[in-house]
Amino acid sequence: MQRIAFISGKFDQFQRNIPYSAIAAALQKMKRTHYAIAFSWIKKFWESLPK
Repeated sequence: MQRIAFISGKFDQFQRNIPYSAIAAALQKMKRTHYAIAFSWIKKFWESLPK
């Protein structure tokens, strides 16, 4: 199975002295999304276990 992730970052004129701030923001957003997906998968798996 192939997974594709689309990330986007927005240039902030107030953070222009921070190199690659838009890329860093996009990667942080992707990380939060990945954790949310992983958490939901773990929750579904945990609930599927016999009690």
